[in-house]
Amino acid sequence: MHIVKRPIFNLTRREVRYWLFRFRKESVQSVPSNGSPKGLKAHFEMQKGFKTWKDFAVKWDIPNGEANEVVPLHMVKRKFSVWEEWQATMRSEVKVHPSFDSHEKVMDES
Repeated sequence: MHIVKRPIFNLTRREVRYWLFRFRKESVQSVPSNGSPKGLKAHFEMQKGFKTWKDFAVKWDIPNGEANEVVPLHMVKRKFSVWEEWQATMRSEVKVHPSFDSHEKVMDES
């Protein structure tokens, strides 16, 4: 099977974020990010404001857009980390059963 490597400036938002999360994991957990598009990691590391991969999805991200659209490869500052954003989304979308204050209460009753 022949794998065609795409130039980094033709990657979709989903593909770029996949590799950025891999670079973050490599930085935090020493898990190698083998097979990444050539030059992608260095492209972000050379940008003004880049300090560490641990900041990706916490302090910076890439521009919003559709997952399957080609995305500009520059950093944008985040107002909330992706985890804080996820929690806010879950709180606004998921209706809590009125008899439970939290998941800890459910755990205590079992």
